[in-house]
Amino acid sequence: MPPMEERWQPAVREKRYRQRKDKRPRLVSEGDSWFDYPPHPNVIDAIDDEERFAIKRFEQSGDTLHNIVDKIGTVVAAIESEKPLCLLLSAGGNDVVQKGFIERLFKPFNPAATPREHIEPDVWKSKLDQIEEDLVLLMHAVGARVPTILHGYDYMPPSNKGAKYDGFRVSGPWVQPSMIARNITDETFQRAITREMIEDFNGILVRMQKQHPMHFIHVDLRGMFTISDWINEIHVKRAAFARVAVKFLDAIDNVLPQVLQTRKDMGIDS
Repeated sequence: MPPMEERWQPAVREKRYRQRKDKRPRLVSEGDSWFDYPPHPNVIDAIDDEERFAIKRFEQSGDTLHNIVDKIGTVVAAIESEKPLCLLLSAGGNDVVQKGFIERLFKPFNPAATPREHIEPDVWKSKLDQIEEDLVLLMHAVGARVPTILHGYDYMPPSNKGAKYDGFRVSGPWVQPSMIARNITDETFQRAITREMIEDFNGILVRMQKQHPMHFIHVDLRGMFTISDWINEIHVKRAAFARVAVKFLDAIDNVLPQVLQTRKDMGIDS
């Protein structure tokens, strides 16, 4: 295993892939900081440490789903040349906390209103529609070639802690300041609002899997973490990332084979 200060570098990851690609099943990964978090090993690092797969990695800390779709041609080219079992994807979290959006998402605090009633419905619907549209575009680009396995997010706790995207520069926090600006100050109530948001986000993924079972697998993380597992609004500790990796491995071992066989029977991968 390379030292932590080296393993995040693209050249080191590519070397590991080249050393394994002819000996192990191949995977391609793309995504955000859950797959590329320099402060400590992330989800893909934990899967890579199992030494079961050769992983061609494209993820970049801070990336949005919208940007990933814009550049998906590079990933598709790798899928066509490398013939992986599937694409592992982590995306959508940065879209939800994106600057210029999150500041408009919440209504002023009203003690008579529910947590959901503190979310601006038109602003939120526009974001959810964009996420679903981007996922459909990605699936159309990738799904005919290999299935995509994408994780949802657990119920993120708004906090005052920023995130080190590249291991050095701090960005955020995003959600809690936007809530406080609307006089939503109670932390329990703040978490109740983000719970509604995470339910909606995962709802898209559940629907995608039902509508496109040959192309899309949803890894559901809801209820996995406690407050102590989070180090800021959108990242969890190393041990929690490792637990997410276990969920991905379970999907690879127990869901993906059925999908691949059905795709073969239907002539998708013939």
